[in-house]
Amino acid sequence: LEASMAAPVFLHALAACGASSAPMSRRALVSTAAGLLATRPRAPASANWLTSEALERFRIAEQEAADSKYGELAPIDDGTGGGKRLLPILQIERQIDTLYDGASTPSRWDEVARVLGAPEFETKRLKRAFNFYSDNIYYSSEDRANVYLLGGATPESAQTEQYLLRNEFLTAVQNALQEALYLVDERAKPEGDTDSVDLVKYLGTARQSLREYVRRADTRDLSTARKLMASEDDVMRHKQTQR
Repeated sequence: LEASMAAPVFLHALAACGASSAPMSRRALVSTAAGLLATRPRAPASANWLTSEALERFRIAEQEAADSKYGELAPIDDGTGGGKRLLPILQIERQIDTLYDGASTPSRWDEVARVLGAPEFETKRLKRAFNFYSDNIYYSSEDRANVYLLGGATPESAQTEQYLLRNEFLTAVQNALQEALYLVDERAKPEGDTDSVDLVKYLGTARQSLREYVRRADTRDLSTARKLMASEDDVMRHKQTQR
């Protein structure tokens, strides 16, 4: 079989196996694939097998399995749109801006250490937030849908740039956390080191990386995310006035 034909048939066979609760032997799996190949109707020239329902179910199962193992992949797209998925990143950006503004003030170092040391800023959870927006394997384009299953997915240049910026941001956040913890400890010593140059540098790198990441986001997503964040701010202000 040609690779271009064998791969989709094999994946369809796997999907067919998943429909049965009974285990299937390797011989039965091969027979199922062969049967699908023999009986598979010829699709119209414009049809894209990558968007087939069976393959869709297969990739959903694969992403869920990988997510359970590593905890870094994005959850399944719930259909709420890119703006909502981008919102958590804008909220992170706001927090980083606030921390950067106070990085040179010794009394603010505890806040930096507390925020960056919180569960929300753990590397794994940050990766999930970023992956949910820019690295989700659920492509909307039919030309890219499911193609990663065959090892042939090529990220777009904007996605590659966002991925590199994301990694730069993650590294800077970890460096800033370690530096903040160090400064808090040194501050308590009679002649401790209170030079905040490195902390300012790390937070500055994190802030700039995140700004560049957001700048590469889809303009409609960014507009929607900012509106959602403004709406949440209005709700918070209203609650505060009701106290």
